[in-house]
Amino acid sequence: MFLAACKINDNQQFSMEASSLVTLIQLVANNMGSTLVPHMSIKHLINTNSKINKAILNEPGPHRELAIIVRPTYSDIENVMLLKDIFRDELKKYSKSIF
Repeated sequence: MFLAACKINDNQQFSMEASSLVTLIQLVANNMGSTLVPHMSIKHLINTNSKINKAILNEPGPHRELAIIVRPTYSDIENVMLLKDIFRDELKKYSKSIF
């Protein structure tokens, strides 16, 4: 499915790797390929770059689950709970804007 979304046929032989989304976006902006990025990163990574076109995949979501894992004796659990609430609220906003 990834190959079809990026209009790559199975016969092409190439490989490119990057360690961050920012690097992937720079490769795409410089005509060095295509990539898939999480929807939540579009506003920050893609919308600010006029060299990049985006195509939203029309698949129902969600596609992944997030987990926050801390040890039972972690002393700053209040901040973890605040982070969880921020993630939940932002994901709700994104899911409303998609569907």
